[in-house]
Amino acid sequence: MNEALAGYPFRALCTYDVGTLPLARHRLESAARSDSALPSSAIEDFLIAVHEVAANGLFHGDPPVRISQWLEVSSLTCLVADPGRGDLHPLTGLRFPEEWGPMGLWAARQLVDDLFIGKSRSGGCSVLLILT
Repeated sequence: MNEALAGYPFRALCTYDVGTLPLARHRLESAARSDSALPSSAIEDFLIAVHEVAANGLFHGDPPVRISQWLEVSSLTCLVADPGRGDLHPLTGLRFPEEWGPMGLWAARQLVDDLFIGKSRSGGCSVLLILT
């Protein structure tokens, strides 16, 4: 378990539809840029990954999608959870997607150091993203 998860998240927010994703991303970015020493390009990659996972939660799960953010000088961690069906296979996104299939989780896995899929407290899906 990432040590950052031992404490309360720095920021927790909910997004209810795709129209609220830009505001969520802006808030996550503002905190990451002010409290992290990671390169700007790494922060941008992480934000893209979190955005993809949150969008997946809205499209394939059920709103609201809750995003919790933990910040350390040398790492960024987000937990994205939705109360949907929660039947996402833990290996989703490990293989290159079919030409006609969704690419969100595969793309997110390419942009972060670790990505773990599990069940949320509400029985839905949770995705933990870590960048160090």
